[in-house]
Amino acid sequence: MLRRTLLSAALACASCSSLLAQVHPQDMIGASFAGSAAVFSSRNGAGFSLGATGRAGHNGMARVGDDLYTTEQVGTGASAQFFLNRLDDATGAATRSFALTRDLRALAPGGTFALSAIAENSGNDQFVSISTLSGAITVVGATGFAAIQGLTLAGNVFYGWDLSAGLVRIDHLTGQATDVNPSVGTNGVAIQFLCTTPDGRVLGGQNSIYRIDLATGIPSLLGAGAYNDLRGAEARFGVAYTFGQSCGGIAQTISGSARAGGTITTACTGLGGFGASTLMIGFSETSFQGLPIPLSLDFLLGTTGCFLYAGPEITISMRANRFGVATLDLPIPGLSEGLIVRLQHVSLSVPGGGFGFSNGAEVRIEL
Repeated sequence: MLRRTLLSAALACASCSSLLAQVHPQDMIGASFAGSAAVFSSRNGAGFSLGATGRAGHNGMARVGDDLYTTEQVGTGASAQFFLNRLDDATGAATRSFALTRDLRALAPGGTFALSAIAENSGNDQFVSISTLSGAITVVGATGFAAIQGLTLAGNVFYGWDLSAGLVRIDHLTGQATDVNPSVGTNGVAIQFLCTTPDGRVLGGQNSIYRIDLATGIPSLLGAGAYNDLRGAEARFGVAYTFGQSCGGIAQTISGSARAGGTITTACTGLGGFGASTLMIGFSETSFQGLPIPLSLDFLLGTTGCFLYAGPEITISMRANRFGVATLDLPIPGLSEGLIVRLQHVSLSVPGGGFGFSNGAEVRIEL
């Protein structure tokens, strides 16, 4: 019944593009050269600062397995020192791993226990490999470009962003870079990093976030948030957080360990003593029954500010305690690494009458 009601609402509102929600979760994490971490949405760029990383001079970011790496620079000029750090997905705190012998300007995945990177080299940047076990750097070859600041691996191809040429394609065997579209250049935008989302989109940015067309090299603006001078970014994993708005007086909180074998606890408040609710669990970040989410439900339900954030692929009936709070522990099974799950509570009879839809929660299980 609940699934049919929501689908009817979505179908009725499918042509009402003005009612689509603009709220998306902050599914990406980035680090600035000044030493702050920020989270932002890969859909619209909206985001905020997590605070200081505890280090500075970050100039790249990449993930190998469940470890998130960034670089660190201490000092300037000939006396500058460089380090490889691990970054916490949840807090943004950086911890040193190894000292580095080169000034690295960008990072990307490089295989098992390895990162790929761009190393500054007096006008002819080098494509290099870094061991995550020792920090040892191996030169693959010269790129032929002097100002590559971003690097990512997309569809088994390395792409870089040069401050003059824009998008370049890099041969992983020789390091040689080729301009994807010489007629475009940077298109006048400021980009200091590239990254690839789990669904294959390539993003770039610094003070704003852009989606990069790999065929043409053209960047399209997604948006910006309360952050600046990001020098590296990656998708977040091993985290659980809420996002969006609620309606009808109910709200969701989320806590626990977002890793295989862990437990996530979701709680819905505002239900009234012993009130009923339904937990909806979805496995898509973007759609339900072929329709986009987030999606406004106000058009059919007559509500104000209610949105669908999780497609009800699984539903669980819940009952609140005498304080109006319904709580459920969700054990995370093994072999679920990298799974992204959406949660949302709905009540068909909130105190005072009417529908209630909680804010959304996203669980991104550790890789």
